[in-house]
Amino acid sequence: MPNFFISVIILVALAIIAFFIWKKFAFQKHVDDNSNETKRFVRNKQVVKDLELNQQDLEILFHISDGCSNQEIANKTSMSVNTVNSKVRDLFSKLDVNRRSVAIKKARALKLIP
Repeated sequence: MPNFFISVIILVALAIIAFFIWKKFAFQKHVDDNSNETKRFVRNKQVVKDLELNQQDLEILFHISDGCSNQEIANKTSMSVNTVNSKVRDLFSKLDVNRRSVAIKKARALKLIP
């Protein structure tokens, strides 16, 4: 009977040690995975100025990068769909692009959006 209790105590101790080792590595992996997310995005103000982008343009660009349709952007920004359509065309003209995917890629390269 005493051997049984000793075995149980050893198994419990090993389980606790294993848990803390696992927790340390799991937490470290989580920190490593999120290390890029904790970096603060800094918008390139000079490009914003050069392209004559206003706050609405940047907001629309952000929503486009989130995959929102013009209707969804209109709902989120309290603009009409026609206004959003016009703003998107103007934005594409300023960025010299014809498609949303190209606009997103160029905006990220220019550090206009994260």
